[in-house]
Amino acid sequence: MTRKGDLRQLVELRAMRMRRAEEQAQRQHNRHDQTVRALEAAKAENLAHDEQRRREEQALYSNLAQGTLDHRDLGRYRGALSDLDHRARDLEERIHGAERHERRESRKREELAAEYRRKQKLHDRIQILAEEKQRKATKRADLINEIEDEEAIRPKGRKR
Repeated sequence: MTRKGDLRQLVELRAMRMRRAEEQAQRQHNRHDQTVRALEAAKAENLAHDEQRRREEQALYSNLAQGTLDHRDLGRYRGALSDLDHRARDLEERIHGAERHERRESRKREELAAEYRRKQKLHDRIQILAEEKQRKATKRADLINEIEDEEAIRPKGRKR
């Protein structure tokens, strides 16, 4: 294979790798966006849970202040508050897990973006080299044509 063919093949291979790197970076970007949405949903659920807990505690304190609770009611409220505490701990752990996952996905996204930029630089360099080689080949062909044209119009009997 000629060097010209090698260079053309290298440009095509580089372009194919660029497309794959771009697709991979886009998939990672989408995964990161998905983890951000999951984190936001966990935080929103935690806020809603906190509001529910605040309302239930307020109802308990209100009933305690009025003295309208008996022993069974107090036990039921204590159980409900314990369940709310347990749920709050679960939600906090879910938020922390989602934050860790988001950080991992963010790091992967940045790594893939850096890899894409490196591949883009290589692709650009090869593309410039191919264009430069094509310009030189065109210039050489033009010079050869010019020499051939001069030789064709020069009288054959005379030497310079």
